[in-house]
Amino acid sequence: MEDFEWVKNIFLESSSWSSSVKIFGDIESHCVQVHLEKGFIFNILLRIDFTQIDWREIISVFVTNAQMRGLMFTDLDGLPVKIDEEIIISLVQESNQYTSHLLTDTK
Repeated sequence: MEDFEWVKNIFLESSSWSSSVKIFGDIESHCVQVHLEKGFIFNILLRIDFTQIDWREIISVFVTNAQMRGLMFTDLDGLPVKIDEEIIISLVQESNQYTSHLLTDTK
């Protein structure tokens, strides 16, 4: 988990329902879930409550750290997405989750 110590700079570590899942943040609003399989990171899920925090800053931190660590982003269908801050922000803004929770975008 040393590679994800930087996540603690964004979200505090929380208790988890499983020893194979590390939780940072609040699972009811915004959090990072790190799923482990046989001691290795299998999947990372970022959940953002658009109404509560500056989500663009979180995207920026995740993009920067993903690039530094050679990680891959995928969309909800599991398809690879280029790790580019503007592309990720556009995907978020085009998502049903974003448009259903916000009437306007405050940049």
